[in-house]
Amino acid sequence: MDEQIVIELEQHKSELHQSYVMATKIVYYLLDKGELSIDDHKEFYLAYSDKLIQQAVDEIAESFKVLIRRYNHVIYLMPNEDNEVIGMKMQDLRNIAGSVNTNITAYLSMYIMTLFLQLFYNGVGESLKTRDYVSIREVVDLISDRLEKASMKERILDEEEDTGYNVIAIKEHWSALQEDDEFHRSRNSKFGYVRSVVKFLENQKLFIQYSHDNIRPTAKLTALMGHQFLDQNRKEKIERLFSENSVLLEE
Repeated sequence: MDEQIVIELEQHKSELHQSYVMATKIVYYLLDKGELSIDDHKEFYLAYSDKLIQQAVDEIAESFKVLIRRYNHVIYLMPNEDNEVIGMKMQDLRNIAGSVNTNITAYLSMYIMTLFLQLFYNGVGESLKTRDYVSIREVVDLISDRLEKASMKERILDEEEDTGYNVIAIKEHWSALQEDDEFHRSRNSKFGYVRSVVKFLENQKLFIQYSHDNIRPTAKLTALMGHQFLDQNRKEKIERLFSENSVLLEE
């Protein structure tokens, strides 16, 4: 074999090895921190722009069942839906707001998250985000109103099957919670339940508490909603969930 070819192959092998070493460091950092900007770690952020390193990152990410993407100058790591190690599990959702360890608490938590997302992101394109903040009180009142109306619909059982939400059971669990206001701390109250969901999303770096009662979405959530969560594969499900025929919305 020509000596020059051997040298080039060895050089390529060395570059490939270095790319995977750096890619491994980047993935490890993202697994620990969840996101990476130039201010967080300049060397890793700039290295990600290299095509070989980016390709290596994608290959490593696939083996870990995660997705790594850069949006608005920040690199994010998102677990795949089937990731049982770092992804959100049903048990995590059950435990958000109290000790009642049933799927109903998980469904209620998901419903509350859905309402927040609908209130924040009710537009399209560059105008996807329609509000800067939402109050916990507004969400508490909205849950009570919508669940009451939904549970009284004539075709509620059919709509429950269509949406995958056990609306009647969610409504009964919500109604059993204590009435209160923003100054109470009990998770067995309506306000406390929503606050627990907000705290969970704050820990995921998706929400920021703007004031005592007002919540803002983070730049991370807005970026992911625009580029990832509302991609074409999810569009039909989201639109059906927020359609006029959904039990989640008012008639």
